[in-house]
Amino acid sequence: MSSYHFLVTVVFVFGTIIGSFLNVCIVRLPKGESLVWPPPHCPHCKTPFPFYDNMSLRGHASGYLP
Repeated sequence: MSSYHFLVTVVFVFGTIIGSFLNVCIVRLPKGESLVWPPPHCPHCKTPFPFYDNMSLRGHASGYLP
């Protein structure tokens, strides 16, 4: 793998991690909720997400996250 592809991959991975965290901040902080507890859940029915849907891209692909 060339250094360009490696750099693109690293930027993509860190971008999704940072974007996922910022999404949590944007959704929870205006409501006065903690960033740590409760664990990730559906905002409508409060059902907790399975651990494997906490990965931002997989969660969106499976339809759990808007």
